[in-house]
Amino acid sequence: MVNSSEPVFDSLCAALHLACKPTYVPKIIQGRKQIEAMPREWVVQNIDRAADETLDLNDYWDYRRLLELLIIINARDSFNRSIAVGLAHTDYDIHEAAEDFSGTLDGAGGV
Repeated sequence: MVNSSEPVFDSLCAALHLACKPTYVPKIIQGRKQIEAMPREWVVQNIDRAADETLDLNDYWDYRRLLELLIIINARDSFNRSIAVGLAHTDYDIHEAAEDFSGTLDGAGGV
């Protein structure tokens, strides 16, 4: 049975796509606002799975936007896991992004 007070997982994936894929800043902000409007606890519990299913985390743009979003929603555990993955990544840009964001949840760089 689906709890009607929780958003549909597909709506999180759609908002995550909007928050991380476009290069047009107003679209990114629109996606972030949609996610911020969802119940935070539910988002934090589902963000990793949604990111795995929605984003290309081998793409530095998607990866950087995800890190920014994780800071915005204060998803500390997901952020730390994403940083660890990035620091171990063989792609220079992904590794550099992880270094850039490492140790911070105080503010998003980039967009």
